[in-house]
Amino acid sequence: MKKLRLALALLVAVAAAPLAPAAPAAALDVYLEPGVHEINGRLWSTECEPYSQTKRCRTEIMATVVSYINGRFVPETDWAFNNLTYAPMPRAGWGDNPLANTGTWTNAGRTWRTECDTPLTGQNGCRTFLKASVVESVRAASGGTSYRWVTKEILNNMVRFSPPAAAPTPTPTPTPPAEPGPEWPRDLSQVKDAGLKSCIVLRSGVRTAADFDAEAAARLTRLNCSYSGVRSLEGMPYLPNLTGLDFSFTELGSLKGLPPQAKVSFLGLQSSNVASLAEVAHLPALTRLTMWDTPVSDLSPLRHTPSLTHLDARETLLTSLATLPSLGQLDFLSVGDGQVSTLRGMPSLPKLASLHLNNNPITSFEGMPSLGSLTLLQASGLQTPSFAGLPALPILKDLVASGNGLTSFAGLPPLPSLTYLNITHNELTSWAGLPTMPLLARIDASFNPLTTTAGFAPQPSLDTLQIDYTSVADLSGLPSLPKLQSLDASNSRVTQLGGMQVQPSLRMLSVGDSPVASLAGWTVQPVLRELYFRGHSITQVSPLAGQVSLRKLLFWSADGITDAHTLQPLVDAGCSVDILPR
Repeated sequence: MKKLRLALALLVAVAAAPLAPAAPAAALDVYLEPGVHEINGRLWSTECEPYSQTKRCRTEIMATVVSYINGRFVPETDWAFNNLTYAPMPRAGWGDNPLANTGTWTNAGRTWRTECDTPLTGQNGCRTFLKASVVESVRAASGGTSYRWVTKEILNNMVRFSPPAAAPTPTPTPTPPAEPGPEWPRDLSQVKDAGLKSCIVLRSGVRTAADFDAEAAARLTRLNCSYSGVRSLEGMPYLPNLTGLDFSFTELGSLKGLPPQAKVSFLGLQSSNVASLAEVAHLPALTRLTMWDTPVSDLSPLRHTPSLTHLDARETLLTSLATLPSLGQLDFLSVGDGQVSTLRGMPSLPKLASLHLNNNPITSFEGMPSLGSLTLLQASGLQTPSFAGLPALPILKDLVASGNGLTSFAGLPPLPSLTYLNITHNELTSWAGLPTMPLLARIDASFNPLTTTAGFAPQPSLDTLQIDYTSVADLSGLPSLPKLQSLDASNSRVTQLGGMQVQPSLRMLSVGDSPVASLAGWTVQPVLRELYFRGHSITQVSPLAGQVSLRKLLFWSADGITDAHTLQPLVDAGCSVDILPR
């Protein structure tokens, strides 16, 4: 008996914001360590195998799953697939592999999406999601549980990159402050906050606060006090070898009392109540600061941290970036989900590679400096009707501008290095203003009221085009694109496929759930391998008889087809032809 097994809940042990400087205290990477492990009361099982230049691990979790048997949902406890993980290797080794590059693509009619170097994935990492039908549990008012099918994105795999080589030009090291004088405590006798005292005792390995001495202080290199209830740093002792400090998810309201710590490179403040960064002047070696979900409104104290490379300032009270100093080493900046309304006054950041502006009330790109090192710009959920003001960013590879209310491509410069453009969930009705870009490989324009492919500018490197969930009625306006391999026009309003230009590299075309009524005038595509129809009213399929390159032809809801026998040449050539009734 065939069973369809689905996990009720896909539980992933990696934190939602994997930006902490060190692994959890367990020091066990459940995704890369083979064997069966118990983590936080859950059983995990991981198996690894060689993969190209690295290794690939499959992780399963003991969970309640659902078997769909004879039309019924049957819950049972068993091992369920969680995700695949690719062990760290140099980014360059992945090349153009879609698992290691931000973008969306379609394979065998299924939609995949990869995001890299975001607050979700962390720097030097990617996650790939698959849009699939899964089972969701529903709690009824009576207290019972029922199940239903939903379509959503689920995590499939994670790719990790080994850290890039150090920059060839040396970075001037700020002069550390002199060792704190006797005014800074050396034991725990002056610590007033019970949470802080307990945290230091726990992390230093001593039995009681009275046992904490200079030797214990020297041993402590990382102080992770997240979720510890810390409210105050008053009386905190000087810790001479401390490199990491984390007060995330606490009630800490101020950094007052923080002693000078010359070696601290990481500070975690996310989901705390810290409103002022004045005391970061005590951390001159700071390179990573995570402070999302805090009431911070002024970044000017960061002038004291010239080595800062990573700043996560999502969900703060910042209204602009004018108070951000020109930090010469900063390569990652996120101010998403905040109150930033303008980019005017934003400083020039010579090494910034990744900028995240998502979900801010920004109305224009005016004032944004020309960031010469920027490769990723996440600018979704803004209020920008056009690209006006966007500078010609010379090495930008990925531009994500989804859900901005875009009505035109006006202001979009011909970005010479752009490879991926995401403009989904906007108000675009035409392609007017889209420039030709020499390296642009993927365009995702799903969920726009586009009505035509006319006016689409030639894109010499384009290999993937998604215009699903649009109002496009035909594909005849699309120019011949020499490298186009995948064209997704599913859930559109395409009614006929006649008049298409020859696409010399096209391998997959999907018009599923589109009201295609006729194949008359079909243009043979020389290397087309996969063709998908669903929700159509086609009766004559003979125009496809000459498409002998096909290896997969699928008609869903094909009750009206009257000449299926004309497809026998395709079958003889090795094509799998499926004509399925409603």
